[in-house]
Amino acid sequence: MTRFLSWQETYEAGPELCGGKGYNLARLARYGFHVPRGGVLPIGAPLSAISEGLARLSLTDADVAVRSSATAEDSSTASFAGIHRSFLNVRGAVAAERAAQGCVDSLQTPEAMAYRRRMGFRDDEVCCAVVICEMVKARCAGVAFSCDPATGRRDLIVIDAAEGLGQAVVGGQVNPHRAAWRSCAGILRREPDSASDSPLPLPVEEELAHQVKRVQWALGEGQHPQDVEWAYDGERLWLLQARPVTRLPRPGWPEAARMPQYWSTANLKDNQPNGWCELSWSVLDEVVGDVLFAALTAAGYAVPPGMQMVRRIHGRGFFNLTLMQYGFYDAFGIAPSEVVKSIGGHQPEIRVPRASWRSAARRNAAGLRLLRLIWNAPRKAKPAVRVQFQEQRRLSAMDLTRYTFAEIGAILAEVASIQETFIPVVGLANAAHGPWLLALEGALKDPALVSRLQSGGGGVASAEHGYRLYEIARGQSTVEEFLRDFGHRAVYETDARNPRWVEDPSWVLAQVEAIRANPPARDPREAASEVRRQAERRVRRRLPLRAPLLLWFARKLREAASVREECKSAMVAMMLPTRLALLEVGRRLAASGQLDSPDGIFHL
Repeated sequence: MTRFLSWQETYEAGPELCGGKGYNLARLARYGFHVPRGGVLPIGAPLSAISEGLARLSLTDADVAVRSSATAEDSSTASFAGIHRSFLNVRGAVAAERAAQGCVDSLQTPEAMAYRRRMGFRDDEVCCAVVICEMVKARCAGVAFSCDPATGRRDLIVIDAAEGLGQAVVGGQVNPHRAAWRSCAGILRREPDSASDSPLPLPVEEELAHQVKRVQWALGEGQHPQDVEWAYDGERLWLLQARPVTRLPRPGWPEAARMPQYWSTANLKDNQPNGWCELSWSVLDEVVGDVLFAALTAAGYAVPPGMQMVRRIHGRGFFNLTLMQYGFYDAFGIAPSEVVKSIGGHQPEIRVPRASWRSAARRNAAGLRLLRLIWNAPRKAKPAVRVQFQEQRRLSAMDLTRYTFAEIGAILAEVASIQETFIPVVGLANAAHGPWLLALEGALKDPALVSRLQSGGGGVASAEHGYRLYEIARGQSTVEEFLRDFGHRAVYETDARNPRWVEDPSWVLAQVEAIRANPPARDPREAASEVRRQAERRVRRRLPLRAPLLLWFARKLREAASVREECKSAMVAMMLPTRLALLEVGRRLAASGQLDSPDGIFHL
């Protein structure tokens, strides 16, 4: 490679020739972020190529920044921040060539050599390309992180801003104005202790927070936090650099941070055995922790904020089993083995510290508070479920062809707000079965019998699907009635790519035909009820004195299972108006040539 490369050419050449800084800037330009005009002198190219490159970009008489872009620099393992030289306000080809030579020579400084030794790089592993781009006449500038770099919190976007060029902020020469934005269920809100006198106007600061979040998705797959340099010229935000944040602390409980970090697919792989689309994963990333720990929060336990609860490995979803186990142990004293059993077993268990009498008393008190909440959870959840379905029907009935992009955006924001309100209900309903299940298993010592006691209780949405399909096949119900009640569901429904049954009922029709072709010997609803009645008779024979209490536990367990499934169904219901809104946006983008097809929207 013997010539100066544009951003597109830099992207195609890759980091091996263009270094980390140049390649990341090219990726930002490729994804549509505002990056200054410029390009890269690749490794091995002569300095004389700079003159031709500046002329091609119409930068010969402009002030430019000349910056090092070494291999391994701005990578996931090493940042080389402040190690290699940069030159600002350089004008003309001769001065740019001299500055570029200074960047290359800075690889041989004692500081650079010492950094390579400390990070385990051989000298011949690190070569230097050079980035040259137009200077931004910055009114203010600084750095922003898609996390809190001091604590590791993943729910914060931290923005440092100062008047003038950002080099003073990066170099620690000024105390910047700091603002933080918190992401909650996909909605960004400014933290109250943020700087009130920031030189960055508030609407622009909010836009920067959104852009930094987008950078994490574009360059970091949504899960690797990014360090972004930016500038604002009074009219437009410019992104000057982006790189992974390295050596980030693990947020959460200090004790858990010292434990092995176990990632598990567990029941995620049942819910979605394939990879999620980008849109669905971004939603899941926001809400899993809130749902998982809703019972802890409801009981007054302070869950550490900003923990990484889910991640993707080779495209598949995993959740943080270490944090899940430790959270339920520290809040309620629930043993890791019980948590593992609740998700199907066969998972590694963490080793927790021995409880003191004080911590045991705290956990027992929290457990009693949770039991009081769980006792009334089914009754309190039902009105919330009704409201959720009412809102779903209202939003799904809108004629979206009449709405502007901004109005559709407002509808999606409304959906996010509704879901945020409903998440605590779902989380508490998820935990509502726990005490009754533990009580039954402890008394009966027979998991199979406990399972049979839960059969045929009625009101469990996932079981109702099967019963209703049988009734359609028998002529006792209709497909229209099924779609009215369950049309918002789908196969692998947590992925927004998958059509809801009301949009495409082919799966429903295929199941009905399969039942007609091979009808069961007995009505499945009646068969399930008979399994339960036999289990109840067995309990009465084995434990006649305790049977009334145990069968009452079983009723409470069935109630809890029913409300858990109702809440899941109501949560998933909002996928329908979300899909309809997104597909309308997709249709418009496809019509204007910006997408190949409307469903391309789900990969954004």
